[in-house]
Amino acid sequence: MTVPTLGGAAAWAVDAVAAPLASVRRVLPAAHGLPLYVGLGALALAGALEAPTALGLGIGYAVLRRKGPFARFTA
Repeated sequence: MTVPTLGGAAAWAVDAVAAPLASVRRVLPAAHGLPLYVGLGALALAGALEAPTALGLGIGYAVLRRKGPFARFTA
């Protein structure tokens, strides 16, 4: 029995996974903020925070990291 190669399908799958990750890396101001964003998303999914509140906190943190007092800590 011959096992078909998955070269084209595997490359397509890697591209499909890598594209959203690349766009997230462009949007997030720093890698150090990723745990905060994941945590806010998890709290919103769990219902501990309302989605608009989590979104507002994430945007506020991103602004502080980019232009505020946390800007000197971004590398």
